[in-house]
Amino acid sequence: MPAAETTLLLIVVARRPVIRALLACMVLLILGGLAGQVSTWLLGYGTLFGFVPHFDLDQENNVPTWFSTICLFLCALALSVIALLEWRRRMPLSRYWFALSGIFAILSLDEAASFHEMLTGPVRRLLHTGGVFYFAWVIPGGLFAIGFALLLSDFLRRLPSETRRNFLVAGAVYVSGCLGMEMAGANRISVHQRPDFTYSMMVVVEESLEMFGTILFLRGLLRHLEKYVGTFAVRLTGGASS
Repeated sequence: MPAAETTLLLIVVARRPVIRALLACMVLLILGGLAGQVSTWLLGYGTLFGFVPHFDLDQENNVPTWFSTICLFLCALALSVIALLEWRRRMPLSRYWFALSGIFAILSLDEAASFHEMLTGPVRRLLHTGGVFYFAWVIPGGLFAIGFALLLSDFLRRLPSETRRNFLVAGAVYVSGCLGMEMAGANRISVHQRPDFTYSMMVVVEESLEMFGTILFLRGLLRHLEKYVGTFAVRLTGGASS
């Protein structure tokens, strides 16, 4: 009998439904985190049967952390698809797309495991930092961001203008959260030596900017993908013969 092709999986991802779903999840998580902080600082209920820690935007290994991890992984996946399409067409920018996919995979892993925060203690002891650098990981993090931007400057110049604009806006939003608001919150902690309601609100803004920046970047990637295939489709097929 002739070989029979069997479709095992077909996934079609359209840009608008994906981004709308992620934005809706983001809003719910931010509202949940905000409600938890109001409950903790203004009403005096710091757990609410586990609700508050599970949605605390300043904690790790909870629902907001995993949502951010998934968003970063989706960016890495979209970057990998673009890289493969560019490589198959022998386009000169494919190596940049592959490098970006690897970086975002690492960022996704870091979001889940919080490796960057392990730098705070050693850097603080080495440089005796305080104030806006109380969370001292922002120093190597800021240097990485600057070096990253410089290395990608040529890549950005060679992108289509719409894609470049989308990437720059998303990057500005993300960095203003993960570095800008992080430093503002660090200064608050450095002065008062403990979290308070104001610091918690800073964290809400910080995490909101990070999530929104990541989603904006994913939106830009999916828009870029539409220039090639209209929608992002993955099909796994297998053959059978006898």
